[in-house]
Amino acid sequence: MELFRGSPADLTGRSEREARAYRFLDDLGIDFVRTDHPDTPATTMEVCAEVDAVLDVKICKNLFLCNRQKTNYYLLIMPGDKPFKTKELSKQMGISRLSFADEEAMETFLDVHPGSVSVLGLMNDHDRRVQLVIDEDVLKDDRFGCHPCENTSSIRFSTADLTEKILPALGVTPVTVCLQGWELSLDELDGSDEQIAEMSALASAIIKEYYDPLLGEAQNDYMIEMFQSEHAIRDQLSHGYRYIFVRANGEDIGFMAFYPRGDALYLSKWYLCADMRGRGFAKTMLDYLMDEAQNAGLSAIELNVNKHNKTVAVYERLGFVRIRDEKNDIGNGYFMDDYVYRKTL
Repeated sequence: MELFRGSPADLTGRSEREARAYRFLDDLGIDFVRTDHPDTPATTMEVCAEVDAVLDVKICKNLFLCNRQKTNYYLLIMPGDKPFKTKELSKQMGISRLSFADEEAMETFLDVHPGSVSVLGLMNDHDRRVQLVIDEDVLKDDRFGCHPCENTSSIRFSTADLTEKILPALGVTPVTVCLQGWELSLDELDGSDEQIAEMSALASAIIKEYYDPLLGEAQNDYMIEMFQSEHAIRDQLSHGYRYIFVRANGEDIGFMAFYPRGDALYLSKWYLCADMRGRGFAKTMLDYLMDEAQNAGLSAIELNVNKHNKTVAVYERLGFVRIRDEKNDIGNGYFMDDYVYRKTL
């Protein structure tokens, strides 16, 4: 696949709907890049991955939906790598049941075929029958990728052009939603050798990724062996620690560990994999911890945060207050230089 700038000079062999999309963008003065793949429509993950690489953007997922009565229609745009959960969108939209609209409605309202649904299809919705719905994560990216109403070509333009030029020209006001796209479960480690090994591997991988740049590989490896090795976790469990797997759609994405200390639940570990951060999971995890603290008759949650850890701002947004500094000698010439945060329940 090659990368081109703007509309093709020769539209021979292209459908009218694709040509219409290019004329629309050109009339608005939209600067865009394009790649053509007529022999490999973007219908498989392999082709989509290749398109993403050429355009240097993730083509969004475009879902054409309707209510149960088929009286209201919706075009949902969300990140291509985020799972779609119908119940989640239905709840946020206040609609009792959503389902995928049929091909006939897709052609009637958007003049596109399955696999080629695009925000640009809204130019064909002259009676404004389709409500545009955008996941807020789409708007956080500087670039936006879609098909020009045919999945044998793909284009990229700025998200600012989408919101400031394209949608106003279409006369469309989108509804913005916040979709996690994941079913989160919090499952307690059962103390078996198998689960201890699983927890140790998960924790070690996450902490390596996060803290090697912050502490240096040598100190981080020392701390992982001290606190997250299998024998360390086993010892912690014997002293009242509880470890929790954080799972999304059944896959391990993070973990927590805590124990009662004085009047507070002390949160010793609270981590997510890199690609799972910033998805709103922290609030669900915190709600779980608050319930556990209150059920144990505790009045607060406390935790230590490395002074150079950028997640300090996250804890403060969640209601934690800094109560003191703390520097602890952990041996081998290493120290943990932390802030201590507390959230009163």
